[in-house]
Amino acid sequence: MVTWTGIARREHSRDLARFVDRHTADAEQFSAVMVRVEACPELVALGKDGHGRGRFSTRAMIGVEQRLEDEE
Repeated sequence: MVTWTGIARREHSRDLARFVDRHTADAEQFSAVMVRVEACPELVALGKDGHGRGRFSTRAMIGVEQRLEDEE
């Protein structure tokens, strides 16, 4: 499962639940992975999109975006 959380963290701009669903075997595994992913300290909840789905990023990606913004 550690591997799954690492992969899912990189999916910052995608729907995490959809990504996890495609890469897990059943509902039990899906639930276990989602708990681990959502508890990851690197994951930052950004709120909901226009369809009510949760959007996430990582602390590292937010840092990159802030540095790019500061360079402008």
